[in-house]
Amino acid sequence: SRELARPVLSESQAKVASLGVSARAIVYGSPGSGKTTALRELALGQLSQGLDPNQILVLAASREAANTLRDDLALGFQSATSGPLARTATSFAFQILRHDALARGMRAPELISGAEQDLLLKSVLANAANRELPWPKSITPQVMSLKGFRAELRDLITVCLEYRVSPSALAELGANNRRSEWVAAAELYAEYLAKLREPEYENRHDASTLLGVAADLLEASTGFTADVAAIKLVLIDDAQELTPAARRLVTALVSRGSGLVLFGDPDTATLGFRAADPRSMSTLMQAVGSTPEQIVLTTDGSRRSPALSRVLANISAELPSEQAGLQRRDYSVERSKVEQDDTAERHVFKDAVSEAAWVARRLRELHLDEKIAWSDMAVVARARATLDQLSASFAAESIPVSIRGSRVAFRESFATHSLLRLAKIAHDLTEPGYKIELETARQLLLSP
Repeated sequence: SRELARPVLSESQAKVASLGVSARAIVYGSPGSGKTTALRELALGQLSQGLDPNQILVLAASREAANTLRDDLALGFQSATSGPLARTATSFAFQILRHDALARGMRAPELISGAEQDLLLKSVLANAANRELPWPKSITPQVMSLKGFRAELRDLITVCLEYRVSPSALAELGANNRRSEWVAAAELYAEYLAKLREPEYENRHDASTLLGVAADLLEASTGFTADVAAIKLVLIDDAQELTPAARRLVTALVSRGSGLVLFGDPDTATLGFRAADPRSMSTLMQAVGSTPEQIVLTTDGSRRSPALSRVLANISAELPSEQAGLQRRDYSVERSKVEQDDTAERHVFKDAVSEAAWVARRLRELHLDEKIAWSDMAVVARARATLDQLSASFAAESIPVSIRGSRVAFRESFATHSLLRLAKIAHDLTEPGYKIELETARQLLLSP
């Protein structure tokens, strides 16, 4: 069988790997410093010392990261386990709700997909179309019919759920801050919650309510099943991405004395639109009432060029100081080394047009002067919309471009939307008494 090659740990990584099962610590590390490697070695070290896999909970920020970490831990452990060795907070919350549903004889929990949530909000907006709500003049019926508006409304509701802001509290905030759109959205928010309480949505949750309900169960002690109560050590990778609901879940989980080690870099937080806070690690440790040990991982110059370290230092210096972590110490590089290194450049442009023009010219220079193939160069952007704009600019300069990934979400493709509806109906047909509506059948028969 394939085995995981065990890395040579730096002094700071070895310090992390030697932490005890009851440790409370925050591990800061800049990009490339080996945070995930340190987490993996800590988990595998505890397992080799006799800790049962069910007694360690490893959480990652995304499903993809959890899958990668799960596979690495499985390769290193080389033994059978009763469940995944790494998961997301949502997956763990889902486990708590499933056990609770079995104990109470309820319907198994289900996660409301993004597509279904969009349809739900579309229905809420349709019901509110004939009501006089205090929207500002800029928000017209045409605006409210747009997918982008529903996305903004969904984000607002998500933040409210994360911070446990009720519809009435949102309306009060809107009135006090002269934000009429919040007052209007509060009514839609209330209707959205009312729909989730309807029989067809029994034990069905969006991501925010799922975490909140799981935290409620833990706080009430009913969520501490034998599996959950057995957890002695909680390790969280990319902990800067924890949302308020996730922090509340972890706080309740470790309230009985479990160890807690957080790994992250506050400067790299990306889930702010989901209410994540770069200060999540220190906030969480304050919530659990611990004064954590703080460990800073360093790269010793082997994982990053001096020029790249200088670029990261310049960028981090522009970020809010209140979210700064100790990981910024790792960016210090001797000036002489930076001057000798030309692997990274930093450019600031006055607008997107100037940026696109410079990048196009630079790509052409690399292709013509240095004979680098177009397929050996890549442009990375934060958002898909930016990639689309750059693609159009490059096409005008006769630069061949291929954007990785689909241009639209799977659920938004007309053909796949019909397939998803058909799959849902096939599932619903297993329910006693379910009948397909005539209009639904007609739409499916006329679809691709």
